[in-house]
Amino acid sequence: MWNFPEVLAFFKLASALAAGCTVVMKPSWTRSGHRRPRRSRHRAGLPPRRRQHRARRPRDRSYLVTQGMTVPRVPYASGCEGCLAVCPQRSDAEPERMPPMTDGVATTELWALVEEAEIEALAGGPADTQRFTVGGAIVLLGPSGSAVITVAGDALGHSGVWSAEEVRQVGPAPAPVTKRLLGGPEAWGADESSLPTHLAVRLAEGLLYLGTGRLRHAETTRPAGGGEPVLESCLLRIHTRLSRPVLERVRPPRPAPDLPDLGWLEHVNEDRAVALEQFVTGWYPAVEQPQHPSSVPAGSRSLPGSLQQLYLPAEQRPDVLGRHNHILPWHEVLTDPLGALLVFGVENQGGFYWGLPWTLDEPEDDPAVWFCEFDEKPIAEQEPLSGFLLQFSLFEAAMSAHYVGLADSLSDRQVQQLTAPLQRVPLRPFWPQAHTRFYVAPGLVLYVGDAVDDGKFDLWAGATHRSALQAIPESDVKWIRFDG
Repeated sequence: MWNFPEVLAFFKLASALAAGCTVVMKPSWTRSGHRRPRRSRHRAGLPPRRRQHRARRPRDRSYLVTQGMTVPRVPYASGCEGCLAVCPQRSDAEPERMPPMTDGVATTELWALVEEAEIEALAGGPADTQRFTVGGAIVLLGPSGSAVITVAGDALGHSGVWSAEEVRQVGPAPAPVTKRLLGGPEAWGADESSLPTHLAVRLAEGLLYLGTGRLRHAETTRPAGGGEPVLESCLLRIHTRLSRPVLERVRPPRPAPDLPDLGWLEHVNEDRAVALEQFVTGWYPAVEQPQHPSSVPAGSRSLPGSLQQLYLPAEQRPDVLGRHNHILPWHEVLTDPLGALLVFGVENQGGFYWGLPWTLDEPEDDPAVWFCEFDEKPIAEQEPLSGFLLQFSLFEAAMSAHYVGLADSLSDRQVQQLTAPLQRVPLRPFWPQAHTRFYVAPGLVLYVGDAVDDGKFDLWAGATHRSALQAIPESDVKWIRFDG
């Protein structure tokens, strides 16, 4: 879901109200947005809205019904620049086995070895098919459909099978491929994005046919001089989930590297600065040439010691300051509009921020951290700054990881089952809006947050290597995404 839903609605309200129109605004499933219009009416001197009492329907938080079509919801990971994801797109149900394809081929069965000519026939035949190379993958475009042929393997930055449910295509795509996958003006007599996309993987013994897929997520960029967007990468959802034996053929397991250990965990209750330094230096690789110094120079604005210590590893590891939400560099720290707090951390879309008590005296070594959302009253985080920075770093490590496990609406039993083999980080819950607890294993950070008003829990796991996700035990959980 959007992190900034009220602004998206209010952008459209002003012109409608100025024209004298009546506006009906439904707050949907936002956490607290429904309270703000009521406060705005009061401040503007308008009479209170008359309440209409009606029977309330039970609310299903898992599905959104639109024009008679039930579409499963998915949490929206904000901050994806150039994201053209068709959200929500996910299926909690087990996929149905698709029947053998017969478009141009007598029988093209799932997970069968085929010749490249058969794949070309699915797209429309060699005479009418265009051929492109995109990030190591072969993309065929024809009047009957498209085909993406990747190479068996498991390497970041290369096209290939990413999980049992997804194929990842990486690399700048030429205009015809971008147009076909993202949709556009009619070229083959129909909307190109509605044509089937066939997926295959090149093995030593031939091409293994995986069936069809659909676009789930795409990232684009626009040329500096303007023009049409360029498809940089995309995820294609496989209609039929791959079995474990098939997945190991098309994505052979890689040897596990040395995973970051948990030595830092023993310092959490004794010296959190040491715990933080050991965690971030073990999790994030150092860059060869830092962009600019992050540490606070002498004579600059006085900041608490624990915050200054975070800036030291950030010189060699810029991601320490966050890729989803952000700890501001020392030279960007500023006071809030009321001059009461020193803002040092911000949400990626500006929806909320974290601040420290602003004083002209020397700052405390480990002050309280205040969570501020719009014009709401500030709420104190349960941990002081030293614990908060460790929690923030754990949260960002999970959110920015290449290998992810994501599930929502979990019961307490399921949470206990998934976290039983892991070690819990001995800190009080993070983030007042959805109390969040952290569990770790070598190379793995998993957090569990209270869901909104339904007694369920959301879970996100991030790992430095695919093998680290094996620490999560088998369960009856239906994953939204699992990269293991």
